[in-house]
Amino acid sequence: SITAQTLNVQTITSSIIYSSGSNTFGNNVNNVQSFTGSLRVSGSSPHYIIGGNVGINTPNPQWPLDVVGEAIANHRFGGNPQLALFRAEGSLSSPTIVTDSGSYIGEIGSYAYDGSAYQNAGFIRFTLDGVGAVGSYPGDIQFWTTPSGSVTSIQRVTINNEGNTGFGIGIPAAKLHVSGNILATSITGSIY
Repeated sequence: SITAQTLNVQTITSSIIYSSGSNTFGNNVNNVQSFTGSLRVSGSSPHYIIGGNVGINTPNPQWPLDVVGEAIANHRFGGNPQLALFRAEGSLSSPTIVTDSGSYIGEIGSYAYDGSAYQNAGFIRFTLDGVGAVGSYPGDIQFWTTPSGSVTSIQRVTINNEGNTGFGIGIPAAKLHVSGNILATSITGSIY
């Protein structure tokens, strides 16, 4: 291990790998170094880590990016911040189209610790709602919540690729499709 106080400040203009046992950067990819203090990387070229998991506020990351604590996405100088979920079949170097209806595209989940394990409290799921093809990719959004006394989430609301919204039904057949009772203070038009 090294500390920030023993690291010589250097200007580097190409790719670098820190070499174990010295305070200069070397070329051995198998070395592991621990830093205390701050590590700052800047520049206009892409920055990347090859292989392994990256942890923020955790010394033992379980996922490719494992953040313990709050995370904020912002775009301070115009534009809109976003969380983008990408999905493909095949491999990173040779992606292929996802074609099967019902295939998961992505999911945003929330988990709470119950004293013995993290349990799913609810999630938003994005799926392929039809057959995917070049130039045509119908999707739906599903909202799931976990009822009291359970650890199993139930699909509550679905918006399909036609814009139909279902409450309590996974395949809505109309702009508003409710399975169960509704409470309304006023209704205009026809009810079927």
